[in-house]
Amino acid sequence: MTFHVFISQGWTSYGLTLNDCFLFGALISATDTVSILALFKAVGVDARVYANVFGESALNDGVAFVLYKWVVMFI
Repeated sequence: MTFHVFISQGWTSYGLTLNDCFLFGALISATDTVSILALFKAVGVDARVYANVFGESALNDGVAFVLYKWVVMFI
C-alpha cells in the first residue's frame, strides 16, 4: 500500500509506504516541545512550568527515538 503526499507548489506526488509514514512521524514528533521551550525561556515563564514541559519533552524524545528504531527494524 502506498500513500501519496502532495506538495502544494506544483502538486508533485511522492509515493510513501506505511513504514515511511511511521518513520517520518517518529522523526518529526519531537520538534514541537523544543519550540515551546524556546518560547518559554524568551518570555520568562515560571520555572516549575518550564521544568514540567521539559520533562514531558524528554519523555517524548525518548519515545520518538524508540519508535524510530522500531520502525527501522521492520523496513
